[in-house]
Formats: sequence, C-alpha cells, structure tokens
Amino acid sequence: SSSPCVTAELVLVTGAREGELITVAVARASGAVVWERAVRAPALEKTHEIHGPAAPTPTSDGKVVVSYFGSFGLVAHDLAGKELWRRPLAVPENTFGTAASPVIVDGKLLFVQDAQQGSFLEALDPASGKTLWRQDRSGFGSGWSTPATRPFAGGTELLVLGVNELTAYDLADGAERWSYPGLTDEPI
Repeated sequence: SSSPCVTAELVLVTGAREGELITVAVARASGAVVWERAVRAPALEKTHEIHGPAAPTPTSDGKVVVSYFGSFGLVAHDLAGKELWRRPLAVPENTFGTAASPVIVDGKLLFVQDAQQGSFLEALDPASGKTLWRQDRSGFGSGWSTPATRPFAGGTELLVLGVNELTAYDLADGAERWSYPGLTDEPI
C-alpha cells in the first residue's frame, strides 16, 4: 500500500513477499523491473487489514533510495541497487502497523516514528545514514503521518502531525518552533 516514488529514470515502490520486505526499481521508459532488493525481518509487524508490512513509501533525492519497513528499519541503496547502509530498528509499538514515510529535503533524510513508546523525529545524512539531529517526541502515541515542509523567513519548517497536535521544527537543527493543539487523536 505504499505510493510510488519517482526519479528521472526510475519508479520506486516497496512490497512484501513470502516474509521478505522488498524495494523495487522500475524503469520509467519501459516499465521493466531494473532491480529488486529484499531484507528479511525476524517477524513481520501486526498491521491493519487493509495494508501490509510495506506501507511506507520509499524516498529518493535522485542519488539515494531509502526505504523504511516497520518490521526491519531503514535501508538505503544507490540508483543501481547497491546497498549503501542499513539501520535495523525495533518494531514500533502501535495500533495498526507503520505507515509514516521517510522524506529527503535539503540534503536531510527525515524520519518520524510515533509509537506507544519511544517516539522520535530524526534527520540523517541520506548517503551514510549518520544522525544529524534527533528530537524526542515521547509525548506522542501511535501516528502514521509523513512529515511535510514549508519555508519561513530564515529557513524551512518541518511539519509533523502527531496525536492531538501539529508541531513545527526547524529543519536546520530540529528545534521546535511552534505547535498547534486540539487536532485528531489518530493522525494519518
């Protein structure tokens, strides 16, 4: 149930097959599968009946492709399919499985994981997977929203819809800029 991510040459999607979590690259010009790369998790997370364990959409900056699977963690490939790095993560504790997708903006891979415990927002270097900054979001429970950005005088804000609240962070360093309460308790 992920959406396609499109680069100049490729359409990238994620999927699951026989216990494997797969990133697939399809040539835009011909529709031919260029490569498939799979990771295997010890067990697949519990998900809602209308989606599976590969719901998050992959992201790319035209050089790196990053996929997130709640049952595994993050994995990055170059456009030829060579694995660059991986970051196994604990399966988040949430109600319906994972769905928030990573995004790459201004040279930063942005990843939010809102769960019943241990919620966080992290900016990573897309090429290496190294943490640039990390923001604790322990007050937020299960969530499935992908971050969005918008410019402000002096920079870019990262907008994250969490349980009951929209929060804006400075993309440069992760500092919270403002929040707006009173929203939905199951943000998708």
